[in-house]
Amino acid sequence: KDQTNNYFTNITPPPGAAATDPAILSLQVDLSQMDPDTGEVSRELVIHGTNFTDGGGEPFVNFLLPGPDGIDKTIAGNIVQYSNNEIHVQVPNTVTLGLARVVVSRANTVPVQKNGKVTNTITLADSNEARIKSEGTYAFVALPEARYTASGVEGVLAVLNGNPNSGVIGDLIAKIPIDTPAENPFPRDVALTPDNTRAYVTLRGSGRVAVIDTLTLQQLNVTYDQVPINGTLPTKGLAVDPGLYYASLSKPVAVRGTVDIPGLVSWKLDLVAFDGSATITLGQGTSKVNAGVLGQLDPASAAIPHAGFYRLELTAEDVGHVTRIDSSVAVYIEKNATPDIRLPFGAQPYGIAIDPAGKY
Repeated sequence: KDQTNNYFTNITPPPGAAATDPAILSLQVDLSQMDPDTGEVSRELVIHGTNFTDGGGEPFVNFLLPGPDGIDKTIAGNIVQYSNNEIHVQVPNTVTLGLARVVVSRANTVPVQKNGKVTNTITLADSNEARIKSEGTYAFVALPEARYTASGVEGVLAVLNGNPNSGVIGDLIAKIPIDTPAENPFPRDVALTPDNTRAYVTLRGSGRVAVIDTLTLQQLNVTYDQVPINGTLPTKGLAVDPGLYYASLSKPVAVRGTVDIPGLVSWKLDLVAFDGSATITLGQGTSKVNAGVLGQLDPASAAIPHAGFYRLELTAEDVGHVTRIDSSVAVYIEKNATPDIRLPFGAQPYGIAIDPAGKY
């Protein structure tokens, strides 16, 4: 018998909504379907309600997540099937379902009279916002050496039945793969957030922390929209943006810096592999640059031979043939972006804990 938690939540739409607007009445997690393209479990949210297709409009689903500065992040869901009263939507691995507010929207064609003529205009009808409760009975256990493969050691997070009233407490419900065997993640410890929406897993082998959605039982991609923070640059001298210090880069980024020395003749910005296997010139010039862009770094470039640590080396020569160098900033290049939180160089995280208030 399937022992996965249902996470069924009844929703009461607010009063005052138009009678024809979409209305969400309940939400439920469904982990019983398989994705035909990948052969893996399809993490679906089943939305029950009314008026999802009234007027012939095709519905779409958005997940609203809290973002910085109080501005919501909107992530679209991929609808698998729908009717006027039920929608099945895949939950993206960028959505923490227990934190998301779910909205169903539908386009309406409305006749409008203008200048003695009737024309059709498109309006958008939104449902009430709905959230699913994240009360569950799972127990999570890290399995650092779940399986040995030709490419490395597979690490997984085991999901056990923690319901003491089920009669099958301790049964293995699911195994959540963490990263790939080639990265030898070696998961070691698990900490749950107080609201039961996420599990943080230390990866001792790769020096990272994975984040698991405890409702959809999938690893979350928490770095998909991560952008390095711009650091404060001096207006004189030689410097590379300190905001890039040990940043993990998987997307193109403009490298900022300052080149302002007396008698400047030329300058050059190189990306140098820690192992000495490659030196790639990102930018060069003969004019002063004041907290401006020195060059473009694209981790996917064929000129960058492999993932790993690289040094940003900025050199400048003056009229006296004196060369100055700033090589204080190092970055980690990811040829294939990973979904985890990368820790500083040399980290081998073992234990992890979250305080009861979820603040630390």
